[in-house]
Amino acid sequence: MQNYLSKQCQITHLCHSDLSSHSMLHTTVLELFSAQSEEVKSAAAFALGNISVGNVPKYLPIIIAEIKDQPKRRYLLLHALKELITRYSLKEGGDSLGTYSDEIWVLLFDNCESNEEGTRNVVAECLGKLTLTNPYKFLPELQKRLQSSSAQTRGTVVTAIKYTFTDQAQNYDDLLRPLIVEFLSLMRDNDLVGHFSL
Repeated sequence: MQNYLSKQCQITHLCHSDLSSHSMLHTTVLELFSAQSEEVKSAAAFALGNISVGNVPKYLPIIIAEIKDQPKRRYLLLHALKELITRYSLKEGGDSLGTYSDEIWVLLFDNCESNEEGTRNVVAECLGKLTLTNPYKFLPELQKRLQSSSAQTRGTVVTAIKYTFTDQAQNYDDLLRPLIVEFLSLMRDNDLVGHFSL
């Protein structure tokens, strides 16, 4: 396990460089999404997300287009997007992801109605981590979505909220307080209690 984590760290550090001069790199990685091995597919998603950190303007539109056009690969592509959001938001100036954040936000909510629980969970993690890039913008948006008529949307938002609790949460505690009240009121939501382990 430690060897695996070491390799993952090495890939992460390598990929934070701009690798766009390797024009076929993303195509090669996307081809690995069709591999027989689930481990290879997972590694390819991890790699694509981390490669994208090095040149967001080049790679993020590719990931977005693939999510929209490739439903069979969507789960893996959402994992790649999660890696990008996670890594990029940790970089200096991570809030500059904001130039893409609205498009990502809409894309994620388009996918929170998926019948696949795994897909909804990845979407929720992406939403939570994207919220951290601009909490003053996105926490109120999450709060609005708690009122959705869709149990899947409400459940995805509840799961997303848990990813907003970090060490930096104290910087926006005032925004989180009303969310917590609504979050707790969902404990009585029969549509969520059985499906989302509330």
